[in-house]
Amino acid sequence: MAVSTIDALYNGTSEKLTTSATGITVTGTVAATAYTGDGSALTGVGSPSIDDNGNATAMTITSDEKIGIGTTNPIGLLSIVDSSTGSGMELQPEVASNTNRFTNYNRTTSAYKNFRLDALQLEFQTSGNERLRIDNDGLKFNGDTAAANALNDYEEGTFTAGVSEGTIGGGDGVYVKVGDMVYVGVTIGNFSNTSSGNAIRVTGLPFTTHSTNHGSNGSVFCRYISGGFPDATQVDTSATTARIWKSGSTGWASVNYNDITSGTNAYFFISLTYRAA
Repeated sequence: MAVSTIDALYNGTSEKLTTSATGITVTGTVAATAYTGDGSALTGVGSPSIDDNGNATAMTITSDEKIGIGTTNPIGLLSIVDSSTGSGMELQPEVASNTNRFTNYNRTTSAYKNFRLDALQLEFQTSGNERLRIDNDGLKFNGDTAAANALNDYEEGTFTAGVSEGTIGGGDGVYVKVGDMVYVGVTIGNFSNTSSGNAIRVTGLPFTTHSTNHGSNGSVFCRYISGGFPDATQVDTSATTARIWKSGSTGWASVNYNDITSGTNAYFFISLTYRAA
């Protein structure tokens, strides 16, 4: 006998399936060996931890529990690789005793790659204690947050010094700058002016000095100078110049151009540390 409609199916007295104009409703568990379609219209169903809805390998998990994204041969416990270049990042726990490693490497070319961290600030800790911080102020140490204490510059280079009057034959200088502290070493000599009674000023320091010299002095030794040998140099404030001084039993005085006894043979070897503006 043909049945035109089935409104419900029962297991004993328990209703397990009902029909309606829009579909069927099942009470209990549905067991099936297969289904057709992509299931995109299914609702009210859970999702497994890993979905594979693509037509290519999205992620590889090896038998030794390594995960590869963009690679089917993960080297680290987690390897994320640009499959088009072979360049990637590898997380490798316990590569040695008490040592974890994060590596930026290209397995195709066997070469290390540049690594960029971009954040508001970076903190580096050992055993839970901050040792180094990098922020917009510069480098800070041991949990210090004060902008005034940040180290924001290191550089070294050369410069050419001159003098305030006349010309010289030397002037070769070197400098190292750490933060706002500047070390300078320079040689000046072969003076064209040996007649002026004005103070000799070294010009062309690599960085403008602070508005207060804070005792920024240096040492000097020289030859062919009369009236006592110089023993110190001192920067001028808010400038790129420094003076040479000599001291006596009752005071000190600047070294002047007319203290030079031989312009071609006089040389000053200057070492100076000062605070930059």
